[in-house]
Amino acid sequence: MKYINVEEFDVNFPDKAPLKDFFLLTGGFLAVLFILFLISGFFVDSIIYSLPESISAKIESKIMNTANFQKINFSKYSLAEENKLQKIVNFLTSGDKKLQNRKFKVFVVHSKEVNAFAIPGSKILVTDSLLKEIDNKNEINFVLAHELGHFAHKDHLKSLGRQFILLGLSTVFLGENSSATNFLINSIGKMELKYSQKQELKADLFAVDLLYKKYGDAECAIAFMKKISGKNKLDKFVYFFATHPHPEVRIDAIKNEINRLKYNT
Repeated sequence: MKYINVEEFDVNFPDKAPLKDFFLLTGGFLAVLFILFLISGFFVDSIIYSLPESISAKIESKIMNTANFQKINFSKYSLAEENKLQKIVNFLTSGDKKLQNRKFKVFVVHSKEVNAFAIPGSKILVTDSLLKEIDNKNEINFVLAHELGHFAHKDHLKSLGRQFILLGLSTVFLGENSSATNFLINSIGKMELKYSQKQELKADLFAVDLLYKKYGDAECAIAFMKKISGKNKLDKFVYFFATHPHPEVRIDAIKNEINRLKYNT
């Protein structure tokens, strides 16, 4: 009988490294959750987009009643300016199948930030700093049409639905306060930035179509984006982590849409 030295074997350690197995299993599990999130997000987007506008408006109103949105200051900057913008919005939405049955309200608010926001409850916020940067009516037309695009595409509800899916998947499979949950949320959060950028581009293209239908001209969209591009000197890489694409990316998309629809002829 052949002699075998039992010291050559250690029954306390398996053939494979347990740490390696752990990372493989964890990585595979997280990959499955990523796939589930993508599939669920696709179905949620489809369902929300098919909702009647009346139902979408009611849901947004409920969201607007939450604590976070109640903190928004709707202080009056200029009633005259608000009335001007309100007339533009009323004109843009009249006759549009996706928007004509909703009553939108424009607010001009004090802020150092040059921006405009579409918020749940059919409300559009425009900062006074943005108005100071506007040179003509055509530019503000594009800004308002862009914000209306978010309502037409139901971007608020889509984003909220995807957040609920992410929260539900992470809580059910990983627990509320685990390191794996935080990793999943952070990872998908970066992916959602790209999703947000796509929403912004779609809102741009919606604005192009709406402006041409209502005014017969969509070139103002390019002029406004060039203005933003000229004043913003940040490196393009910064926009990879931003909710908005780089202005030059938006300009190219707008130009392609105008050429595709032959709005420049």
